[in-house]
Amino acid sequence: MHFRAAPGSPVELLNAARDLRAYKCKHMLTNVSKYSGVTVSPRELLTLRLLIDNPTGLYGSDFVSISKGKLGRGSIYTMLDRLVSKGYVREVADPRAADILIARTRHLITPKGMREYQAFLADQGLAMIVGAFGR
Repeated sequence: MHFRAAPGSPVELLNAARDLRAYKCKHMLTNVSKYSGVTVSPRELLTLRLLIDNPTGLYGSDFVSISKGKLGRGSIYTMLDRLVSKGYVREVADPRAADILIARTRHLITPKGMREYQAFLADQGLAMIVGAFGR
């Protein structure tokens, strides 16, 4: 939303700041896959990061709760399947705890997934911070 403003006024500066923020967000989200072969979306990057910070693995519902809604219940399993098919994530079936419960599948990051995440960071000129999203 833009407001009419006189040149140099605080409202004009606010409009310019909104435009810049929108440009940066759009540029980052649409150009993620263009960085030296990195072929993951922003949500896939978040998923890989969550697995890095939780080395014992996560269940699908864990991704939703830890990400505070950034990853949805309706799409997390499709994305995890896609990451498994790319070789960035592997699945480990945990044994059933009781006759009533179904077996659960934990997801772990693979060395290839770690390399892909680190390649994205390197292309951005960033360093990895350990333990950013751990439980």
